[in-house]
Amino acid sequence: MKRIMSGVWLLCVICLNSAIVVVPAVADEAVSGGGRAVSVPNAAGIYWLAFAAMPVLEDAEREAVESAAGDIRQPVSELLKRVVGRYDVSLRELQRARTVVPCDWQLDGEAGPALLMTHLQKARDLSRVALLRSRLRFETGEVAGALADLLAVFKLGRDCAVSPWIVAALVDAAIEERAGEVLVLHLPGLSQAQVEDVMSELRRLPAGWSGIEVLEAEGTNFSGWVERWVTAEAARLGAAATGGGLLAAFAKEFDVVLGVEGESAEVKSERALMLQSLTVADVQGALGQMRRDQQELVRLAGLSAADRMQPLQQLTERLESARSLRTKADAMLCFSQMLLPSAIRVIDRLEQVQLRRQLLQQALRVQRHGEAALQPIGGVKVEYRRTAGGFELSFPHAGSVESIVVGRK
Repeated sequence: MKRIMSGVWLLCVICLNSAIVVVPAVADEAVSGGGRAVSVPNAAGIYWLAFAAMPVLEDAEREAVESAAGDIRQPVSELLKRVVGRYDVSLRELQRARTVVPCDWQLDGEAGPALLMTHLQKARDLSRVALLRSRLRFETGEVAGALADLLAVFKLGRDCAVSPWIVAALVDAAIEERAGEVLVLHLPGLSQAQVEDVMSELRRLPAGWSGIEVLEAEGTNFSGWVERWVTAEAARLGAAATGGGLLAAFAKEFDVVLGVEGESAEVKSERALMLQSLTVADVQGALGQMRRDQQELVRLAGLSAADRMQPLQQLTERLESARSLRTKADAMLCFSQMLLPSAIRVIDRLEQVQLRRQLLQQALRVQRHGEAALQPIGGVKVEYRRTAGGFELSFPHAGSVESIVVGRK
């Protein structure tokens, strides 16, 4: 599906490292006395300045940065040290954004699948370099600077998800997990005052969304957008509107494939006849079914992993069987099939995000106050195991075990 960005943007062409970049405007308050506008604090505007200053990396440099993100226990190479040095301006702006609480990316919540969130990849790229500098600073004993970089990355991740979109929540999770890995690796070497400072700043971060809140918002925004599009298209066609015509127009406009790949001519013929029989009322019925299925998915997300496993599997199978779009019953699920499968796949992941945040908080408490500071999560005990370099916390989740290792094994 093609996506576009909308909102209040100032298009500033900046020649920087031979790159053309777009920088969003920070909104102004009403003009104050003397005719001078006062800028409203907005971390998003500062982040965009940081993104604009990011250098264009060669393929080998980019691959080295990505590889280093997954292997934090290895020393930072000379190549990567040179790369980090080229990000001084971006990392300075990242620190400035760390001090600004409001963050508004000016995303158009009514754009549906036409919403483009280009800041997310920029944030991931900058976070990787910030974590590299944090690691370098830990290596050289510059602990205060290393923690400053880490905490700025945590805030950047959380600011990516100020709007409850699934993709934003997943990018936030990826950024925070990488920052958490660096933090717990060096946690045993922090002073008590430094641990307290980290705990305090993490508590001040914007509250993350629960999985249910993300699913509700995603479903509401997408469902509302689809309904508005269908209503507008039906009004445009007037008396010529048909159910099959509306579905075909939707598929053409947004690159949606009706049916499955490799199907026979017979199946295609059956679909064509079925689509011809659909009325506008049938399509409206499919929209209503999408709303009901989305509400059911939110309900299931509130259950335990064990209790939701079977009904989620049944819902997945029902939607998968409708992909062929051969019958009217399939057509009644066409919009549900577009919306829900990706949401189903991330339910466990969104729950895991919340759990790992809680485990990190527990690790900080244990480091500061000892094993006795451990608290149950949801009434379930967190297991503690001392290691040669620190300790490990583990917690059962969705048939497996989530763990966090503090210090070097």
